[in-house]
Amino acid sequence: MERVMEKVQGNRNGWSFFSLPWAPSVNHYYQRSKRSLFLSQRGRRFRDDVAGILRPCSPIPESNYIEMKVDLFPPDKRKRDIDNNLKALLDALENAGAYENDVQIISLSIVKHGSIGKPGRIDVWFRPVKKISFHEDDSLINTKGTRYENGGA
Repeated sequence: MERVMEKVQGNRNGWSFFSLPWAPSVNHYYQRSKRSLFLSQRGRRFRDDVAGILRPCSPIPESNYIEMKVDLFPPDKRKRDIDNNLKALLDALENAGAYENDVQIISLSIVKHGSIGKPGRIDVWFRPVKKISFHEDDSLINTKGTRYENGGA
C-alpha cells in the first residue's frame, strides 16, 4: 500500500477540505490479543498519515457542532459497505486535531464513488455549525437555515 499522499487541502465558503488516504476497514483497524483489543499496525499507520496531512489545521472548538461530507474513492472494484471505513476515518480526524470530539458531528453525508485504482482516497469536507435550535417538530436547524430532520445529535 502506498503511504505517500499528496497534501491536498483548502478552505472554500467555510468548508475545510482534505484529501486523505484510503482508510482500513473496521476488520483491519483493530487487532485482538488474548486479553485486549488494540489499534492494528495498519490502523496506526493510517492515523499517523492523517495527522501528517492535517497538521496545519486548527481544531473546531468543542462548543461548535460539525457538518461533514465524505466522498469515498475505493482502491478496487470489490463490494464494500459504505460505513466500513468510517470508524477509522472519524477516529483519525479526531486524533489529528480536526475537532475535539466526534460527538460534535451532527450531520454526515457519505457518497461512495467508483474505484479510482490503488491506493484509493477519501475526500473530507467539514465546517463548524455555530448555532442550532430545535423546532416544534424536534428537527434541528442551523444559522444557514439547513434543517436536520432526524431530530438531534
